[in-house]
Amino acid sequence: MFENYLLITVIILGIGILVVRQYRVEVLDFLCGNTPPASREKLEEALKNGAMILDVRMYIETHKDGADLIPEAKNIPLLRLLWNLEGLPRDRTIITFCRSGKRAGKVADMLNARGFTALSGGGISNVKKILKEMKSL
Repeated sequence: MFENYLLITVIILGIGILVVRQYRVEVLDFLCGNTPPASREKLEEALKNGAMILDVRMYIETHKDGADLIPEAKNIPLLRLLWNLEGLPRDRTIITFCRSGKRAGKVADMLNARGFTALSGGGISNVKKILKEMKSL
């Protein structure tokens, strides 16, 4: 009898893990807050002062064919961020971005709560647009 319950439990957990693995980006987007990106002026000022650009998208988002990337950005996925804080600067602003901006806002909040200075850049298209316009000036 116990073996039957154990088998059913393992099957249910296995299915749950498969579903979460397949839809983990969507699950993270749903769970993360909706902190809006910083203003364009704040982002430009931070970039002029040498801000670090942090891509918090997952490996599958940044390593697929045709992935949209910002060459000067460092990639630390949201799920690995807390184990990689020692690699982040405390002496300059960190601008976070992701695909849509939801995770970027959450990461900026998490970093600020841990003593860093961070701004949400929103989605990658927003950060790329600002960088492109700054380079053309």
